Parts: sequence; structure tokens; C-alpha cells
Amino acid sequence: MLEAIQLTILVDKETPSNVLESYTFSFKYSGTRGDVGTRLESLSLDPVGCVADMKTAQTARTGLEMIVRRLITLSAFL
Repeated sequence: MLEAIQLTILVDKETPSNVLESYTFSFKYSGTRGDVGTRLESLSLDPVGCVADMKTAQTARTGLEMIVRRLITLSAFL
């Protein structure tokens, strides 16, 4: 299962150690690891602290849109 994805914004691709911003998308699942019935329960965006509940397909879509919009808004301040 996918636990997290990190998005890193660099100042210059030639100097990857010079990180401007970094965001981590963390995934939480219901059930136990390896269980066939395991489903995505929530998605959180750190360091923003935004959490999207994934109980239904509609709330999953709405939650993902909310997180992406917040990320776009935060990136606009660059």
C-alpha cells in the first residue's frame, strides 16, 4: 500500500539540495495491511494539516479537490 508521496519544489534543478517547499501527502487505510477489503480512509497534506475523509467516492473527490486547491493557493504565494 502507498503510505505517502512527497512533492518537493526546488529553486534550481541543478542544485536539488536547495529546496523551496516540500509537501507530503499521507494515506491512511481502513483494515489491516494485505486485507482484500482494505480501502482508503483519509488523505492528509503536511505541513498544511489539511485532511480529506474518503468514506464515499463523492467525499473522496471533494476532499482531493480541496487539497489540490489549497496547494495551488499556497503555491501562488511564491
